[in-house]
Amino acid sequence: MYPTIKRLLDSVFAAALLAVLLPCMGGIALALAVDRPGRILFLQPRVGKNDKIFTIYKFRTISVKTDKTAAPAITPLCAFLRAWSLDELPQLWNILKGDMSFVGPRPVVPRETALLSRRRALGATGMRPGLTGLAQVRGRKWLSAEDKARCDAYYCKCASFSLDIYILWRTLFCVHAREPSGDKKPLTNG
Repeated sequence: MYPTIKRLLDSVFAAALLAVLLPCMGGIALALAVDRPGRILFLQPRVGKNDKIFTIYKFRTISVKTDKTAAPAITPLCAFLRAWSLDELPQLWNILKGDMSFVGPRPVVPRETALLSRRRALGATGMRPGLTGLAQVRGRKWLSAEDKARCDAYYCKCASFSLDIYILWRTLFCVHAREPSGDKKPLTNG
């Protein structure tokens, strides 16, 4: 029952947020157009529910490398957008389309085979990926593939409205505090 309610809530809140944040997103797009040449959006294939590939949308915050030896350039504007996760706002469209949810295992690129393999082994591929997830509030990129897969499997097994609210609240705290790792409580079923 909760997956149906979750999808309905995702659709309603994604549509509402897109309507409210459209001027802000337009401002970000305009600022990026002035800040750097090239595309405004970054589109990339990601692995979604049941291993289905979909295209994720983000604001492009890294320059397109013309010189293969050069490091990608990040301007102060782009660093700000990344620090506050504002580059993720176009993913509201992914949520509205049904590719993603607000909360779920974070969608990864197909080449992240170690994480994808562990997710499959632990049964963590049957949910829509999320804008945020349990792994993001428990350590984000500092977690090993095994720990991320364990967090994802726990979420898939125990998904509930209260767990989603907890993860969303912790995400807001982590973004605001810009802390590298979040909650360290052990995973339990109770």
